[in-house]
This record gives sequence, C-alpha cells and structure tokens, in this order.
Amino acid sequence: MNYKKLTMQELKSICKKHHIKGYSSLNKDDLIKIIKKNLKSRKKMKGGEKKNYNDNNDNNIFLNREKLLELLDCSDVNSLKTYSRITLSNKNIYEIEKDTFKDLNKLEILELNNNKIKKIDKETFKDLNELQRLQLNNNEIEEIDKDTFRYLNNLRSLILENNKINTIYEYTFDKLKNLKNIDLSKNNIKNIQSYAFNELENLTSLWLINNNIINIKPYAFNELTMLNSLNFNPNNLNISNIVKNNTKKNYKDNQDNLKTNIIIHSKTFNKLNNLEKLDLSNFYIESIKSEAFNELDKLKILNLSNNKINEIENGAFDKLKNLTELNLSNNKINEIKSDTFKELKNLIQLNLYNNIISNIEKNSFKNLNNLKVLRIGKNNLIKKKVVLESNLCNNLHSSYRENSTYRTSRRRFLKGIWKYPYPLFYGLSNGTKIYGLMKKNSNTDIYNSNNNIKDIPDILSFCPQ
Repeated sequence: MNYKKLTMQELKSICKKHHIKGYSSLNKDDLIKIIKKNLKSRKKMKGGEKKNYNDNNDNNIFLNREKLLELLDCSDVNSLKTYSRITLSNKNIYEIEKDTFKDLNKLEILELNNNKIKKIDKETFKDLNELQRLQLNNNEIEEIDKDTFRYLNNLRSLILENNKINTIYEYTFDKLKNLKNIDLSKNNIKNIQSYAFNELENLTSLWLINNNIINIKPYAFNELTMLNSLNFNPNNLNISNIVKNNTKKNYKDNQDNLKTNIIIHSKTFNKLNNLEKLDLSNFYIESIKSEAFNELDKLKILNLSNNKINEIENGAFDKLKNLTELNLSNNKINEIKSDTFKELKNLIQLNLYNNIISNIEKNSFKNLNNLKVLRIGKNNLIKKKVVLESNLCNNLHSSYRENSTYRTSRRRFLKGIWKYPYPLFYGLSNGTKIYGLMKKNSNTDIYNSNNNIKDIPDILSFCPQ
C-alpha cells in the first residue's frame, strides 16, 4: 500500500484499527513509519510460533482521547469536559494513554473495571482533581507506582480488587487524604512495605482478603486514626518486624507458597486508634510480644484463632480495655498465666478451645467480671488436679437453672475425684457459661469436651461444650 497517498485522517484510522499507540501528535511521515514498523513486526510473529500477545488482538483497545470520544459517543472534547461520570467497563481496554483524561476536571466517578489493564502511567489521572470514586477492579494490574494516584486529592473510594498486584510500596497512597475505602482483595499481594498506608487520616475501611501476604513491615498501617475495619481473612499472612524464625513450612495453596512462622511485634499496628475489629485468624502467627496491640485502644473484637501461637508475653493484651471478644482457639497454647487476661475487664467471650493447655495459674480469670462465655474444651487439663470453689458452682447452677435449654440434674455427672489446689475459675461473675468440661450424654444437651477430666462436682454436670 502506498501510504503517502492517504490523508492524515486515513492514516490515523489505520492506527486505531491496529491499536497502535502514541500516534495522535505525529506528523504524516512519522505516522507512516510507525504504521510500517508495527505491521512488519506482526508479520514476523505469524509464522508457526504460538503467541500470547493480547495487545495486538483486534478485540482489545488502546484507550486514547479519540477512542474515548468514540466509546462514549461524544461529539467533541468540550462536551467531554462536562462529564461527571464515565463508565468504561467491559471494553477490553489493555492500556491507557496518559493524556486520555486531560482537563476532565468535573469528573467524579470513573469506572474502568472488567478490562485487561496491566499498567497505569503515573500521569494518567493527573487532571482528575475532583474524582471521588475510581474502579479498577477485575483487571491485570501487576504494579502500582507510588505516584499513580498522587493527584486524586478528593478521592473517597479506590477499588483494586481482583488484579495481580504483588507489592504495596511505601507511600503508595500518601496523597489521598480524603480516601475512606480501599479494596485490595483477591490480588497476589505478598509484601506490604513500611508506610504503605501512611497517614490516611480519613480511611475507615481497608480490605486485603484473599491475598498471599508473607510479610508486613512495621508502620505499614501508620496512623490510620479513623480506620475501624481492617480485613485480612482469609489470607496467608505473616507479620514481621525484622525478626523471623528460621523454621519454614510448605503451605499448600494455588501457588504452593512457602510460609514462615512469625511473631507479632509492637508497631505492627501503629496508632489505629479507632479500629474495632481485627481478624488475624488462619495465619502463621506463633508468638505475640508484649505491647503488640498497644495502639488499639478501641478494639472490641480480636480473632487469633487457627494459628500456631505458643507464646503470649506478659502485657500483650493489657491495653485492650474495650475488648469484648477474644478468640484464641485452635492454637498451641500450653499454659494460661495469671496476668495474661488481667486487664480485660470488659471481656464477654473468651475462646480457648482446642489448644494444649495443661496448666492454668491461680487467679487467671480473677478480673474477668463481665465474662459470659468461656470455651475451654479439647485441652489437656486431665494432667492437673484442681478444686472448683463452691461459690462458682452456685453461680453456674443459678445461671443454667434459668435456661431451659440445658438440663441441670445433679445426677448427671462423671464419677471419680477431680480436685484443684486453688479455685480454678475464681472471679468469674454469676451467669458465666463454661463450655467444654463434660462428656456427651445422650439424654442431655451436654457436649463432648475432649478434655477427659476424670471427675467434676455434680453441680457442673450441665455445663455444655
């Protein structure tokens, strides 16, 4: 074809058809050169070589200003500048030219979800200073430059769910002072660097579920003072503060990742003053250090179940004055120390089910005056001989006598003698329900605890699992 006989418009149409990028500002000679070069490279690829080159698929779109006008059926640029919402979902967009959204300073919502975008130039959103919602979910983004979102001063919601992001670098979201919600679920995130989510003073919700996180650096969630929801689970999380164990274990998931047993240190969750719920279940945490949760003074629910916790240092929970639910089930805890829970005066539910607890120190539950539910089944308490204080028995009996769900017959109890040298549950209030002390009886609503305790005073024979 003799390209020199074609008009500029015809040459640009060829570029559009073949998704050739960077042609909008070229003169005629340069246009011809880029067309010839592009078409020549395609011919070389045809041969017998199998290709996986989506960018040249005729169904895919390189998004530039001209293509944007076409997709929106917009007649001119001046009309485009009046748009407050642009929806470009399901358009097979694989790349965006950096000037595509130039001067669209009235745009508030931009939907680019369900495309094939792999990379975003750091100048792409430069003029979108009024943008409030940006949807980039269900794309193929692998990396976010720390300046990608720096111009979006009014952004409230950022959706990056279901991409291929591997690392969140420091200060990635640093300029988004008005951001309230970030969704990074269903990516391939393995590392979160220090200050990745730094001083996002209005952020209330952060979603990181279904990733492959293996390392979170100290101060990664620095001073997110309004955050009330931090969602990891389900995940494959390890939290570190430089110190790691040398032990590694194969973890079978879709990518057969290696996981390292780790420790929660102080400053992992720095100044999350409004966080109310933290779910760290199903991770590889093995130790909780003193002051690990010191900055979480408004936390109400803490889930640490299904880990490998074998050590809880003194003071680990001391600052959690508002905690009402603590789940430590399915770990490897072997001892409850007298001061582990001493400051949790507002605790309502404590779950210690399925550990290897063989010793509970005196006064371990002394200050838990508001505790209503204690789950302690499937442990190794058979190895200790303890005596239950009579006033606890009275409290328990009084509680269950009023609840018709559970039978309170004193005749249903195990035989033998099970005695403690001190009151095991001293300090628990009237009405506390203790689960997991008895074996199953087909005639009652009592469930198997797997503790194999040889004998318990008959007054406790109605305590369910």
